[in-house]
Amino acid sequence: MSSGVSALKITHERFRRSLSLYGMMTSDVPSLLPDAVRRSYAARLGLALAVAVVVMVGFGAVISTQASATLQDDVEGELRTLSETRTAELDSWIDGVERDAVLTAQLEPVRSGDVATVDDALTRTVDAGTVPPDVAGIHYLDTEEMVFRASTVDGMEGVSPAEQGAPFATDPPTFDGPDDTYVTEPFSVPVVDHPVVAVVTPVPGVEDRALVFMADIESRSQALADGNNDTSTVVVNGAGDYVAHPNASKILTPHQGMNASALAAGETTFMEHGETLMATTAMESKDWTVMIHSPRETAYALGAQINSDLIGLVLLAIINLGLVGVTIGSNTIISLRRVSQR
Repeated sequence: MSSGVSALKITHERFRRSLSLYGMMTSDVPSLLPDAVRRSYAARLGLALAVAVVVMVGFGAVISTQASATLQDDVEGELRTLSETRTAELDSWIDGVERDAVLTAQLEPVRSGDVATVDDALTRTVDAGTVPPDVAGIHYLDTEEMVFRASTVDGMEGVSPAEQGAPFATDPPTFDGPDDTYVTEPFSVPVVDHPVVAVVTPVPGVEDRALVFMADIESRSQALADGNNDTSTVVVNGAGDYVAHPNASKILTPHQGMNASALAAGETTFMEHGETLMATTAMESKDWTVMIHSPRETAYALGAQINSDLIGLVLLAIINLGLVGVTIGSNTIISLRRVSQR
């Protein structure tokens, strides 16, 4: 028993000498730490924890910055793509109306010159559902008298589009061939209760006759709307008036903002206007510009969520690190004090 006690005393003495030797060695090594910190284990532990916290916060800030930059690039790319897609859809729609107008004008019954035959042919075309979306009516126009001789819309036969103020009648277009078309700017007339765009094409082989396809531009605006309400689509013509707008009352009113005619056909640009992000693309078929608007808060909502989650994770890590440090530090300090007192 006495031999075991003696061995324990010898081991204890060797441990104390080792601590003293370590202290002499470390005291000779240059250090940037103040003496008060070097001499106190608790101070060194606290400093180490503080450095760890700074590193974690800095790491979190770097991740947040990189995530925000990536999100901004993604948002810009998505809005640009959406603007180009909407522009392509509108270009395709106008091309489709023009093509259908030419094909309809070339039908044998339409080229017969007989009003009743033409009226029946146009009615059957509309009833078959083969006309492009949002075409509200087809009219058989006497270009000499400027009167609709036949129409698929009740009450339009005998109506003078010139008296109504329709631009294709007050300033008639000229055609170089049977496949030519003329697309008007949006306009409104008393006889129609919504803004329209007209596509006019001559009837081959029949003098002073043309077909007029009238499209409901208000309905076309609704077709361009975003189902999630995250973005809004507006279309502005070269004169600076709204061609399409989610708020139908603004169609044909002046647009307040960037010069819509500044872009070349097919060109896309992106900009931030106050609290609104906007991607803009110029159309190919018309001197119109498609604009996609998105609230900044909505577009960058994911970034705010990422930053919030990241802050939560950093705080949780700091709290856990503090708890571990306090637990280990207090136990170590108590052990060292017990050893030094023996």
